[in-house]
Amino acid sequence: MVYTHINVYINVYIYIYVCIHILTHIYIQIHIIHIYIYISDTLRTEGIQGMWRGFILGGTRSFVVNGCSMVAYQSVLDLHRNRKP
Repeated sequence: MVYTHINVYINVYIYIYVCIHILTHIYIQIHIIHIYIYISDTLRTEGIQGMWRGFILGGTRSFVVNGCSMVAYQSVLDLHRNRKP
């Protein structure tokens, strides 16, 4: 295979893209582990009342509540669509 400037640029671009993708995946996994440790430590030391204090815990709680509300909304919407007149 004859390498041209375009082939070299494409190979470098693909290499950089793959490296960024791998590093982003590792970064997200590390943060998920840290959030899990933070939540479990809070539950162990302060109990369920500790979940209502702080930004990370509040964001996690909102994420779960919003997900549950979307499931309920979609379920009611499906029931409404499937009802017979």
